[in-house]
Amino acid sequence: MDSRLSEGLKRVVYMGIGAAALTVEKTGEILDLLEAKGEQTVEQGKELNQELRRNVKKTFEESKEEAEEE
Repeated sequence: MDSRLSEGLKRVVYMGIGAAALTVEKTGEILDLLEAKGEQTVEQGKELNQELRRNVKKTFEESKEEAEEE
C-alpha cells in the first residue's frame, strides 16, 4: 500500500512539474505576442518571465521536499 501511495505522490509531483513547465512556455509565447503588439516593453516582459521562473523553481523545490518527506 505504501508503494502505491508513493507512486501516486510521485505522479502528482510530476504533473505539477509538467504544469509549471507548460506555464513557463506559454507565458513566453504570450509575452512575445504582447511585445509584438507593443503593449509591453521588452524589459517588463523579461522581468515577468524571470519572476515566473523563480516561482516555478520554488514550487518545484517545495514539491520535491514534500515528496522526499513521504
